[in-house]
Amino acid sequence: MFKRICLLALLVPSATAASAGESGQSPEQRLQAVLQGYEPGPPQRCLATSRIRKFKIVEGAALTASVGGQVFVNRPVNAAALREDLIPVIEPDAGRLCSGAPVALRTSADFFNVAAVRLQDWVPYRRIGK
Repeated sequence: MFKRICLLALLVPSATAASAGESGQSPEQRLQAVLQGYEPGPPQRCLATSRIRKFKIVEGAALTASVGGQVFVNRPVNAAALREDLIPVIEPDAGRLCSGAPVALRTSADFFNVAAVRLQDWVPYRRIGK
């Protein structure tokens, strides 16, 4: 039996994300707003789940994970299925979220699978000037 991680406890609701979606911004523009003031580093295949402090869905674009002073961004296959009202459920590989892993997206009301995405490499972003 696989151990599943429901990232509900790490999800951070964002009032600004909801208002950004309503303002007509594209998913890429919403992601760029999250990453403003950060610069990318070399991609990593895996991310340790024990290091994640916040986990957020950028609707239609990416999953983000805050680790220390960095933001790790994953632009999964089928990113258009990402919605802020869904709960990502991931089967970690030995406590890591790795490229190629499937992520089920479930409703919060009845926990039904409604979509899925597949992780790609995690790109770390560091704050510029630090």
